[in-house]
Parts: sequence; structure tokens; C-alpha cells
Amino acid sequence: MCDLRQFRCVAMDAGPVVEAGQDALTDVPATVDSRADAATDQVADRTADARPDLLPDRAPDAAGSCGTNVECPTTAKQCVANRCVECAADEHCARPRPACNANACVECTRNDHCTDPGKPICANRVCRPCGSDAECAARPAPNPGICLAGRCAEETETIYVQNRSGCALRGAAGGSPAAPYCEPQAGLDVVTAIRRVLLLRGPNSMPPFAYNLGGPPVVVVGQANARINPGALVGIRVSAGELIIRSVTVSAGDSAGVIAENGAVLRMNRCVVENNRGGGVYVNGAGFDITSTVLAGNQGEGFDFGGASLLAPGGAPQRFMNNTVVDNKKFGLLCGQAYAVKGLLLNGNGVDIFTCVATSSKVGVGPMFDPARPYHLLKDSPCHDQGDATDFPSDDIDGEPRPRGMRSDCGADEFQE
Repeated sequence: MCDLRQFRCVAMDAGPVVEAGQDALTDVPATVDSRADAATDQVADRTADARPDLLPDRAPDAAGSCGTNVECPTTAKQCVANRCVECAADEHCARPRPACNANACVECTRNDHCTDPGKPICANRVCRPCGSDAECAARPAPNPGICLAGRCAEETETIYVQNRSGCALRGAAGGSPAAPYCEPQAGLDVVTAIRRVLLLRGPNSMPPFAYNLGGPPVVVVGQANARINPGALVGIRVSAGELIIRSVTVSAGDSAGVIAENGAVLRMNRCVVENNRGGGVYVNGAGFDITSTVLAGNQGEGFDFGGASLLAPGGAPQRFMNNTVVDNKKFGLLCGQAYAVKGLLLNGNGVDIFTCVATSSKVGVGPMFDPARPYHLLKDSPCHDQGDATDFPSDDIDGEPRPRGMRSDCGADEFQE
């Protein structure tokens, strides 16, 4: 029994006869049990008060309560509001889970937690690749706000072009956000192995440019209604290498809007080529990959097409998908071979399509455009859910994801509720 005066166990002087078996425990007087329990509690209390260092690793009770961090296990080593948790702030966490959310360490709660270039965006506490320019623009400044195949472009690889007061005409000192080049050609002239992203910013229009470089592809991205006004020249001419153009308008030129030739590769996404007297896009002996793009109101003077003419060498890219081709003179879409084209909206052209083989498309049917938003579909458009169910670009002309329904919409726009 416990001697309450000495706080130690001693032999009993007398007591009831303890019979063998489980029933023996029930014969111990209740007063003895209660005194023993009270003595044990007093010993524990006095020991903790006098020597708290003797219990540094004491685990929390069944409810998880604690008084200090040392009472918590290593897997949940922070004592917050008398409860053991994994963290109370980011400083309690480490990579690969450097952020604290609801007292648990997670991969991220903000974009700046995401340091892998291939996964720069935080969503649902997990880092993932970017899906749009807007997501990259939301990352910590400075950054150009450009998403390139899942990663956000860096300032060090970007050349800025904006036709405004204080812009630079030529020279290595230009191309920064503070001193952009006035013309796209000046930016292309300083492209290097590292700086291969050309950022065109509106709203003022810019003169035409030509591209004939080799090496890795050069990317041209438009922001703030970036617009090329060709004048008497071809708006954009690609005669070597690979040029990727996104979100750029080429409008109101006296010649063709875009020409690709001599084995080059032209990739266009979310562009508008409209009202050019010499025609929209002329591909002659070059690869093409044109998606979510509008070709409208082009006349084709000096050519036999209005919207687009496509002729690629064997083995080169040959994709023409989910584009809007409307109100062009002569042929809306003319192919030099029976290319398979898909998800198109063709209407109001002199001849909508020739030689190309179109599937999952709307040809010669009124698209029902929104009068307040050119080339955008109304809710009741017959182009809804008429594109391919599995093969389509990931976004539409506005950068919004496809599809919204069971199938993609035909043309450059995906209707948004």
C-alpha cells in the first residue's frame, strides 16, 4: 500500500484475506483504493512542480492537450492553444512542404512558395504548371506575365516592345519595361540564345516585321491589344526557323497579313488577321500550326485566296484547328493538299473551303456572333458543342479553357456562360 506520510510503497500490516481468482480484487476496501489513487496523484503533482525537467517527453493526454512544445511529439511539435499541431506559421515548416495551412505543413499557399520553374502556380495548396498568362501575371513582380508551355517566362529572357513616348529605336540598351523598343524588328535584331521572347504591348499599333533566324523557336506574345498595322508591306513574314505568335492582331494592310515560306515553321494561337487587302495567312512551303485564330474580311488582291492558303512540305507541322474563317473574298480556306482540318467555323466567304477535308466543323451556317463582341458566339449559336470531343486546343481566343460542354465549340471562341 502507499504510505501517504512517506510517499512510498510499504507492506500492509493487516487486511482482508485475498482469495485466488479474479474476484479477489473486488475484496479490497474502497477506502484503500481511493487512498492509493490520491497518493499517486499527489506524487505526480509534487514531482512535476519540483522537477519539471524530469518529464520533458511526456506525451499529451488523450485529448491532445499540452502546455509547452516539449510535450508534443516530433510529428506535431508545436503547442498551440493547448493542442499539439504540426505548425503555427511558415517558419515551422520546411521543403518540400514549406507553407503552413490550418496548422499543417503543405506544399504552398502562395505562388512564391512554388520555386520549381515547371510548376509556378499554387492551386489547392499544390504547385502546378501555369495554364494562362493571367496566372503568371499574378506571381510576384517583376515578371512579363507570359505562360510558356506550363512555365512562366522570366524577365531575363524577355524583350519588351511598345510604341510609346520614350521607347528606344535601336541598340542594346532597349528592350526593358522602362525602355521598350518602339518596333518589333528592333527587338528581333537583338534576339540571343537566352532572350527569345518578344513581348508586344499596345494599345498603339506597330509597324510590320520579318523573321528569318535559326536556333530555338522565338515566341512573340501580344498584350493590351497589341496590333500590327502593315501598311504597304507584309505584316509578319517568316522565311526561316520557327516563330510562335500569340494574341497579336494584324490588320488593315495593303499586302498579305502573314506569310510563311522557305521551310520555316509558323505557329499561331489566339490571333486575329483581318481586313488585309492581300489576304490573311499565306503558307507556301512552310509548316503551319494555327489554332483559335480569326481570319476575317481579308480581300486577297493578287492572290487566289482571302482567308488562308496552306501548302506545307512533307514532315512539317500541318494543323489548322478551331479557327474562325468568315467574310473573306475568294476562298476562305484553300489547301494545296487534302489536309485534315477540324473544329472550324467557315461562313460568308466567296468559297468557304477548297481541297481541305474538314471534320467536326460548321461550314456555311450563320454563326450568331455577339454584336457587342466581334467573333464571339451567342448562347444560341449553332456552333455550340459541334467541335471534336477529344481533339481541340486547350484554350480559345481569349485564353479561356476548352471545352465548356461535352464537346468543344467550332471556331476560335468557346462560349462562356
